Amino acid sequence: MVSKEAIIGFTLWLLTAIGVGATNGGVTRQETESQKVQTIPVATHSIRAVETTGMGSLVKPEAILQEVFVFNEHSEDVSRLQAYIGVLVDGHYGKATRAAHLAALENAGMETAFVPALPNPITDGNKRRYNISDDPTHRCPQFEPLFAQYGLQPVEVFSYIAYRESRCNPAAVNAKFDSSGNIVWTLNKDGSVDRGLIQINSCWKTVTKSVCGTGLEGLFDVHCNLKVAKYIMDNSKSGLGNWNVWQK
Repeated sequence: MVSKEAIIGFTLWLLTAIGVGATNGGVTRQETESQKVQTIPVATHSIRAVETTGMGSLVKPEAILQEVFVFNEHSEDVSRLQAYIGVLVDGHYGKATRAAHLAALENAGMETAFVPALPNPITDGNKRRYNISDDPTHRCPQFEPLFAQYGLQPVEVFSYIAYRESRCNPAAVNAKFDSSGNIVWTLNKDGSVDRGLIQINSCWKTVTKSVCGTGLEGLFDVHCNLKVAKYIMDNSKSGLGNWNVWQK
């Protein structure tokens, strides 16, 4: 007959062998709980990141449309707006961008009062509008003191003319010459050549000689160029019409 002590000893050995208690089984369960604790926060963070990204994409269009701009502003923000509303992306908030911005706001049922107003057009004494760009970068501010000095008014109009005609380059010419100085190509259909800062035409050869004491090459000197322009303004019936600046 097996003794009571033997039965108890065998039972304890068997329990130890199969891992019941606070040994192998307990560690396994603790590791499982630990893994769960580590996994849950990671999964939760990932979901929040996706949700945040999704929320950001939902409010992004409204944020772009509702940004406040200044007319003639040049900025990356304007480029973002232009890309969203589908106009030429040049970073300039001009008339075209403003019109498209207004339309996008109205289509979305949003407020439009913050959209910048159009600047007052530049006009002459007879209220004729000048056909010049609103873009302030389309000017030659470095020459504006000289326009004023030689009485070329309005200064802003001549500043734009200089930009449009020569990109502010006193050495500009709209023709090509061979090694002997003969014209081989000119932009003008009548064969004439425009020279200098505000592109004085070669038809003013006699005036250039009279005003500057030089041939047409003198028009590359900015002072000679503007003196001839002043003569044209004072003595030509067309005046500014020689540079085609009237609103059509």
